[in-house]
Amino acid sequence: MRTCRRRIVVLLPILALPWLLRAETLRVGAEGGWQRVKIQGLREITLQGGGADAPALSLPGRKPCLSTASPSNQNGSVIDILLLAESDGIENFSSLYRVEGEIAQRLSARGGASIRLESNGIKLFPTPEAMWAAGREWGDFTLDFWLNPTNLNDGELLLLWKSRTAHGESQRLSARVENRKLVWNFEGLFRHGADRSLMIQLRSRPLVPGEWRHHRIRYKRNDSKSGLSGASPGLLEYLIDNIPTDSVHTTPTGTESSEVFTPKIGSLSKRPLLLAPDFNGYINEFRFTSTFDTNPVPGNISNPDSVSFGAGYTDVIDSGYPGSEITALRADAPGKSRIRFFLHVVDNPDEARYVEFPSPDNPDWMEIRLERKEDTPLTLGGWRSWKVKHTISGRFFVVGYILEPDLGADISPSLFTLEIEYEPRLPLPGESGR
Repeated sequence: MRTCRRRIVVLLPILALPWLLRAETLRVGAEGGWQRVKIQGLREITLQGGGADAPALSLPGRKPCLSTASPSNQNGSVIDILLLAESDGIENFSSLYRVEGEIAQRLSARGGASIRLESNGIKLFPTPEAMWAAGREWGDFTLDFWLNPTNLNDGELLLLWKSRTAHGESQRLSARVENRKLVWNFEGLFRHGADRSLMIQLRSRPLVPGEWRHHRIRYKRNDSKSGLSGASPGLLEYLIDNIPTDSVHTTPTGTESSEVFTPKIGSLSKRPLLLAPDFNGYINEFRFTSTFDTNPVPGNISNPDSVSFGAGYTDVIDSGYPGSEITALRADAPGKSRIRFFLHVVDNPDEARYVEFPSPDNPDWMEIRLERKEDTPLTLGGWRSWKVKHTISGRFFVVGYILEPDLGADISPSLFTLEIEYEPRLPLPGESGR
C-alpha cells in the first residue's frame, strides 16, 4: 500500500503540469525571415553575412548595418573610406587608412556633428589593402560626402592626391573652388596601357555658403550590370543632391566608345590622400566605395521632416484558447534604433481579421515599453525586453511596432529579431477545447 501511495504522489504533479503551464515562443526575423510580418514605409535590408533580412526605416544609415567588424556593407560592396563626424571627433570606420589631423570646429548635423578641419586638413595614409595603395587598379567606384561651405573663395582646396607611375608619369586628383563651383581635375588617373592617360574635368553647379549639399562622383567601368544602373561603360558622373550636374565618358572622345580608360594607381605612389588641406566649411560622412552607387540619399542632412515614419505588425497569433496570456516580448534592434512597440489582443475572431497598422492614437493598440538588457555572452547586441506586470489575456495576439527617424543615430533604425512569449490557457479536464 505504501508503495502505491508513493507512486500517486510522484505522478500527480507530472500529469498536472501540461494543463497548468505551457509557455510558447514565436520568433520572427533572423534566419526565420519576415514572411509573417506586414510593413509600411520600411524597406528590407540584408544583414551582413547574407543570412537574413530585416525591416529598416527608409533613411539610409550613416554606418553599414550591424557591425564595424567588417568593411562590407549590406549590398556586398566594399567600403574603402568612411569618415563620420561625431561629437567626440572623427570616426574612421573602415580601418584601411591611418588618419592624421585635427578638428577645428563642429557643427550640429546628422550624427550629432560635422567637422571643420584645421588649416592643413587631414591626411589619409592607405594600407596595402586600400584602393588608394600603390599599384591598385579599380573597377566601379563612388565617392560621396556632405558639404557645407563657408566662404567659397577661389583656390580653396577640398581634396588633393598626387602619385607617379612606374614610368615616372605624374598623376593628380584635385577638387578646387573656382567661381563658386567645385571643380574636379583627374590628371593621369584614367589610363589605357602603360603610356596613355586622360585629363578629365567635372564641375558642380554654383554652391551657396551655409547650405548643406550632398556630392557624389561615381564611375561605371564595364557593362556587366549596366542594365540595372542604366550606366554605359566608362561613365564618370557628378551628382549633387541626387541630381546629375556633369558627366563624361573615360574615352579619348569623352563619349561612349569601346576604348575605355580605367582608373589605375601608380606603383610609385607614396603620398597620402589630403582632405580639406585648404578649405573653409564643414564636411560629414565622407565615403569611398567600390560600387557604382545608385541608392538615393536623404533630402537634407539637417532636416528631420525629410524622413518619414515606418510601421509593421505581425500576422495574427492564434493561441487556440480564450484567456491565454502574453507573458513577455523581446526584440533585437541595433544601437540607438528608436522603436515603439504595441500589442493588439482580442478574443473575437472577427476583430482579429481586421488589423490596421499601429499608431499611438489608435485605441485598439496598447503601447508597451521595452527596456534594454545588459550585454551578456548570450545577449550581446541590441536586445531589449518587456515582461507583463498585469495580466493581458485573449485568444488572438498581434505585435506592432513603429520605427521613428532619428538623425542623431549612428545607423538607420531597424529591427533584427522579434520574440513573442505567451501561455495558452488550456482547458482543464472536463472543459471543452477551442
